[in-house]
Amino acid sequence: MANGRTPSSLPGISRLPGPKREYYVESTGRTISKRSYDTLRRGATNEAYAHERRLAGIPNPMQRYSQQLARLQQQKAKQGIIVSKGELRTSAELRQLRKDLRTKSNSPTGRKARALVKLGYRDEQWTHEVGMTAELRAAGQLINDTTPNESEYEAEEPE
Repeated sequence: MANGRTPSSLPGISRLPGPKREYYVESTGRTISKRSYDTLRRGATNEAYAHERRLAGIPNPMQRYSQQLARLQQQKAKQGIIVSKGELRTSAELRQLRKDLRTKSNSPTGRKARALVKLGYRDEQWTHEVGMTAELRAAGQLINDTTPNESEYEAEEPE
């Protein structure tokens, strides 16, 4: 656009240039914050949106991170390695695991599957794709099923 504004997903509202996340409302000529824009886009406040996600059982990113951190610490303890959460937080291993969990591939031998094995959510011998565990468990087709449901811990899709 000639005025430097970028169109947004809502008609009549465009993003202003620059590092601040501000939006321009053409009908009123006002500038609104990103938070106000999100409220208009979702039709609800950020708090209401977060509350809906909690009710739906979708953990927030910090809960997911804490679960993964605790799980990795448990797995290390099973191997006889005592590591503090502080050490794990800064470890390249945790960073790589989190990166692997975000991959799109659901291959039974892919990076996501290996990360789930390392966290103890998946058995190494399983040959089904990541994400199929709940269906196979319900059908009674999993052999040596002693792991928790892996679908609870997969990275959520971006909105």
